[in-house]
Amino acid sequence: MKIVYDMSVDDYVGFNIFHHKHSRSLRRSLIIGGVVSPVCIFLFFLLIGIKGGQLGVVILPGVIVPGLFALWILGGNRRRIARVVRKMFKEGENKMDIGLQELEVTSEGLTEKNEFGESKFNWKAIERIASTPDYYYIYISAMKALVVPKLKVTEGDFEEFRRLVEEGFRGAASIDGRTFDEKKIASDAKPVYRGDPGRKSCLCGVVSLAGGVLAAAFYGLVIGMVIVAGVSRQGEEAVEAPPSGAYLIMVAIGANLLGVIYSISGLVKANQKKLLPIIGLVVNCGVIFLIGMLVLAIIIFG
Repeated sequence: MKIVYDMSVDDYVGFNIFHHKHSRSLRRSLIIGGVVSPVCIFLFFLLIGIKGGQLGVVILPGVIVPGLFALWILGGNRRRIARVVRKMFKEGENKMDIGLQELEVTSEGLTEKNEFGESKFNWKAIERIASTPDYYYIYISAMKALVVPKLKVTEGDFEEFRRLVEEGFRGAASIDGRTFDEKKIASDAKPVYRGDPGRKSCLCGVVSLAGGVLAAAFYGLVIGMVIVAGVSRQGEEAVEAPPSGAYLIMVAIGANLLGVIYSISGLVKANQKKLLPIIGLVVNCGVIFLIGMLVLAIIIFG
């Protein structure tokens, strides 16, 4: 019994994302980088603030910097994996990996074929099996698997293929007199990666819009702080905004720049779903324009 399916770079990206998600050692590294490191950065800022007697000034960047770092580590992991895998595939032609693949179930195990060659795997070579709504992974080592994109099977009955594979996998354990561990056949109900540029575009649009709104909120907060400071010090010659106002402005500018970058990225990646990136770009440019006009007015009219 055999199936034929078409493999692309997106399918290998999906496998690497799935593997990173379910690997204990990789998850541990991600937690250390995305949780432990930001906490250490926060404690460093806190220590500086306590020793220098300026805790109120230091506490804001002490929260924002590790927060952004954690967001970059944890939130951007999938994107980093996808970028690295794509770069690696660009280093060669990958004739054995891309294109039509044939996977046949035999009495001895599995035979993988394409127009450039074939590979055979005994049932004992299979270490575990994992399944998602879109993919079927047959692990033949801790880091390597035969990837079957379910939605791209063009020949053969996938469900029958799956039944035979799992039957052969279980049978290999009984031949050796071992008790089969059912945990070695697992399933994940969540789709891992579908490579949909429309979804990427929408995500970029949402991040862009959030950046613009966040920037507007911080700019408004700084303006409010200046007004309150001015009202409370009417009799003084100079009016100074609280020191934390400078940090708020830096955060607002960063959010604005992030919003613009993501909106442009969303437009580049978009197929037909361009509405959210366009709205994000308009909001960010609008905030920049209004703040620019306000600064210009202050310079001209003092």
